[in-house]
Amino acid sequence: MCALRRSTGFRLDALTFVISHFLPHLNRDAVYRILKAEGLNRLPPAEQARKPHGTFKDYEVGFVHVDVKHLPKLQDRDRVSRKRYLYVAIDRASRYVHLAVKDDETTASAV
Repeated sequence: MCALRRSTGFRLDALTFVISHFLPHLNRDAVYRILKAEGLNRLPPAEQARKPHGTFKDYEVGFVHVDVKHLPKLQDRDRVSRKRYLYVAIDRASRYVHLAVKDDETTASAV
């Protein structure tokens, strides 16, 4: 079991799943206790260096990003199914969000 952990790096649940096929009397707690006794209860940190976290670009107030999402045909109050569009506008500086559901995908609807 310890050699399998070292060679594969499986997490506890995956290791228990594999080992239970060969040693059905070992449950998750027993596998954990064995790994802890051998000092293998924690996986070593990844050896790859992580990329540094990026920062968001600063925008002036008024820069608005608009997305349009196609919604599935939904029934309205009159039980009529029709296609609708979700408009999402986000002000990049203030993070203010505005949502609107419209009947068409025209420039006039986006404004």
